[in-house]
Amino acid sequence: MIISAEVISQPLSGEYEEVVYDFSSEWKSAYWGWIKFTDDDYSEWVGEFRGEVIGIEISERFNSVLVLTKDCLFLLDRSTNKVVEIVEDPEYVQITLSPQQEYIVASDYEIAVIRESAKKPYYINISGAISCIRFRGWKEDKLILNCEDYLEYGEEIDLSLDSETFEIDIA
Repeated sequence: MIISAEVISQPLSGEYEEVVYDFSSEWKSAYWGWIKFTDDDYSEWVGEFRGEVIGIEISERFNSVLVLTKDCLFLLDRSTNKVVEIVEDPEYVQITLSPQQEYIVASDYEIAVIRESAKKPYYINISGAISCIRFRGWKEDKLILNCEDYLEYGEEIDLSLDSETFEIDIA
């Protein structure tokens, strides 16, 4: 079972056991990303993912791993290391894990929560006209966000997302 993950540069051939994670599509980039996984027996292996790796999170609650690349969103089973779901060409540019072990992803304009299915995210209602959403980190159960209010000519504002109620307030 996967207990940790780390984005690495391309390993030397034969340095680790490697598993390739790819998808069937006419559209694919030429980029690959590598993640070194550690299992609960402390053995290490590398996953090679289609697309430049943006981020990775591990949820014990859902017994899964979510890998976000510029090409795909890969949902893996922590126990088997197998792909559960693939979402091709996601608009997401960020990923984090809430204190409740739920995945939170964001595009420039929207935020979604992923629980058991990457293909069925829960979109968070954002009132106002914001863009360029960026995660700044966690403060207890609140995710601090930075974004631009495009009705105010790109003025930056800080918001907080409550990970229990999914309400957004000014930080």
